[in-house]
Amino acid sequence: MPLPKLSTPTYELEVPSTGKKIKYRPFLVKEEKILLLAMETEDEKQMADAVKTILSNCIQTARFKVETLSLFDIEYIFLNIRGKSIGETVELNVTCPDDGVTIVPIVLDLDDIKVQKSEDQSNQLDLLHHPN
Repeated sequence: MPLPKLSTPTYELEVPSTGKKIKYRPFLVKEEKILLLAMETEDEKQMADAVKTILSNCIQTARFKVETLSLFDIEYIFLNIRGKSIGETVELNVTCPDDGVTIVPIVLDLDDIKVQKSEDQSNQLDLLHHPN
């Protein structure tokens, strides 16, 4: 008797630079392990390669090439995959810009991160703050 296949949910997302829709799934334990191992090395190239590998594994859209994505597309897609895999919120400690010393804990909702295009086609990540 064959083992049952576990189905993972799929989600749809618009790639900011192209406007094309892609389908993706949350990352699994094997992808999380790839990321953790790369983070342990503290080597930026290995971490970037790990993120690209995870994106390649998790994006379900046929013939989609991660290598052609801009950096902000990679970051945006990865944040969405991370949100569906681990949770939509991240707890951060932010240093207060007034005194440069005071540390304030905040909870960041990954769903609030949007890419905004300006009229001159410059793309930038913009965090939209929504009070709790």
